[in-house]
Amino acid sequence: MHPNLIASRFLEIIDPDPSRDLQDVMGVLGAEFGFGHFTYFANPRPNARYDENIILTSYPEAWQGRYREKDYHMIDPVVSHGMRSLLPLDWSLLPRNSAAVRQFFGEAGDLGVHPNGITIPIRDANRGCGLFSVNIEISERDWLSYKRAFISELTYLSFLFHDRAMRVGMVPGATERPALSPREVEVLQWAGNGKTRWETSVILGISESAVKLYLANACAKLRVANTTHAVARCVTEGLFDVR
Repeated sequence: MHPNLIASRFLEIIDPDPSRDLQDVMGVLGAEFGFGHFTYFANPRPNARYDENIILTSYPEAWQGRYREKDYHMIDPVVSHGMRSLLPLDWSLLPRNSAAVRQFFGEAGDLGVHPNGITIPIRDANRGCGLFSVNIEISERDWLSYKRAFISELTYLSFLFHDRAMRVGMVPGATERPALSPREVEVLQWAGNGKTRWETSVILGISESAVKLYLANACAKLRVANTTHAVARCVTEGLFDVR
């Protein structure tokens, strides 16, 4: 399997038409890669009110209405755990030990939300945060193998999506990309192709600490929280491709 198959397809669709509707793009990806619904939730600044958040979702209108009507964001474990986590969340592992949460998932299922899903937390250097979720209609037997196959690709896709949302003005705080040095671009490209800092140091003939410094400088210049997001920014800007 191509290590960045979903991300490559996302860029293939959107690069020729940067103004293309992101929800439409996700509909194409969902049909091709097996997820039924997606949700992108962005909190543009610390302590933002719920009505200031950016939400883009393909969930059925009936569930969206029920969610708003009952203020389910107050008890949704995907939101509460995702906003505190740095790692992807498997919905099947979320605690459901309260009657309110069990009712929440029961109503979601009745209104077209499948029980299996993955949520990727997003953090950026502007102190904004967000969640990118895909919801998959799949048997319990097949769920673990699907997750193992696609979780890294979906993580990369989440940062590409967030970066694109910032660039088209959906998320406040986007800035123009500062110039990276040739060496900073090199270390990011190797990181994007799966090389560790040590492997990159051997390839480039520099110390591992120098590689670490170049990555940190690049992340600071791009105002992103981590190397994955930095690579996503560079790919969307056309600085390099990843294999």
